[in-house]
Amino acid sequence: MTRLVWFGAAALLTCCTPGTELGKRHQPSQLATPLPTSDFGAYIVAARQYIAAANQIAGNPLAEAVIEDRGPFELQPEGRGCRAGEEQQVRAALLIHDLGETPYVLRDLGERLARACYLVRAILLPGHGGVPGDLLSVDYHAWQQAVRLGVASLVGSAAEVTLVGFGTGGTLALDYVLSDQPKAIPIAALVLLAPAMADPAPAFEVQAQRFYHALAPGDGWLGSESAWPEVFADQDPARYESLPTNARQQGEGLVLELARQESALDLPVFMAISQADVTVDSDAARRWFCTSVAGRRQLLWYTTTPGTAAACRFVTERSSGPTKEALDLSHIGLPIDPRNPRYGRDSGYRSCLHYYWERDAPSWFFCADPAMTTANSKVRYGEISAANLDAHVMRRLTYNPDFDRLARDLVDFLEDAP
Repeated sequence: MTRLVWFGAAALLTCCTPGTELGKRHQPSQLATPLPTSDFGAYIVAARQYIAAANQIAGNPLAEAVIEDRGPFELQPEGRGCRAGEEQQVRAALLIHDLGETPYVLRDLGERLARACYLVRAILLPGHGGVPGDLLSVDYHAWQQAVRLGVASLVGSAAEVTLVGFGTGGTLALDYVLSDQPKAIPIAALVLLAPAMADPAPAFEVQAQRFYHALAPGDGWLGSESAWPEVFADQDPARYESLPTNARQQGEGLVLELARQESALDLPVFMAISQADVTVDSDAARRWFCTSVAGRRQLLWYTTTPGTAAACRFVTERSSGPTKEALDLSHIGLPIDPRNPRYGRDSGYRSCLHYYWERDAPSWFFCADPAMTTANSKVRYGEISAANLDAHVMRRLTYNPDFDRLARDLVDFLEDAP
């Protein structure tokens, strides 16, 4: 059977004391997430209004800085050499975030692309940014529509667009370029950061998965435990910590739809992923990259065991540890600059929710205690793999120590793209 990824709370971790109750934030706000329009500035304003209103309804008013971080954003090309003679010569990058995340997770890379003379726009996927309850009834087709409209918003502002997707956002980006629908503007390249993928699924498995979705839509009719298998504090300012069953099912449905695509992709593709990633199937992503991309391509394969991807000549292996700083690279840390104020080295953020069900045991207290460091305790940073958790008290690494090289390699690859 094809291994499908659990798109759940394992990817959405925080340091704070968790709460277990279902609250107003787990109910739909009854507000629609705005979709991208040609007036991207108006879209940004509308999305921020939605984020503020949804949380106000849930009794959790947000600070302006948090609303801004959660919402879509636009960055203008920077530098003297960025101004083209005509608007139609401008290059653009459209950023698509992961399931349960917000555009903030790609802001660090967006700033690097803006410095490389890209017009950068980041969209907010439906059901995100407001309250987790808005994911109870969302359909992944709404995410696909948001991507289509995000691309269309660039008509008249750019000559071409590079799609940059993280996690489920990478799946959506790939789904868009492989679809047979007309493209609003030319796609210059594809950037996939730890995309959620699966090996091609047999027909019987696809049918079984459809049947499973039909029986368990995650809308609460089977009770709160079915709709919300895990409930956390939702205190992280820029992402959800609780995800309903429906969100996982929609992510899996998108992956299955993509797995049925058999055509090769003749387009420049840059991919980066950690072999240790426990949120997505890194091996399935690597196999797709090495066998289904016909255009120019490069894969940054973060690994602690060099040589595992040597059979594919388009792979650049990059050591991810173990070092004094981290054992390996996590999924959530991949696109984050170590200087990031929310998740970086000096942010004070401690990702410990994987010990939630053990919060009366020493591991929870060691992980959450700010006095415990790699220098004075057994606490280690990295991915929350079974091997790491068996050997260490783990804090999930929330940034990428190799971010500068990743960003430079990405820009260099795009500069060389025809």
